[in-house]
Amino acid sequence: MGVNVLVLGLVARHLGPEQFGVMNYAVGLAGIFAPVATLGMDGIVIRELVTTPAQSATTLGTAFVLRLAGGIGAAGLVVVAAWWTRDGEMVAPLALVAALVFL
Repeated sequence: MGVNVLVLGLVARHLGPEQFGVMNYAVGLAGIFAPVATLGMDGIVIRELVTTPAQSATTLGTAFVLRLAGGIGAAGLVVVAAWWTRDGEMVAPLALVAALVFL
């Protein structure tokens, strides 16, 4: 946690107040839409793996495809939200990068 504070302080010093605020805005948008990517299926997948271990490959494959689709959709939502709320600034590309890191 201490290293995180140190790195965050160095990044804030390097970017300056305005650019650091834009970066935090993009990361915040990505954090808001990150739960959309999981589609709330973590508990369901675990339950299915425990109850039917013979179908684990099918369960994991389906969960992977659904989570990938949810992640792509959530990244799209992040970019649209960034573009719609901060139209005059270049937040959308930064928000896409932040969304890909979170998702």
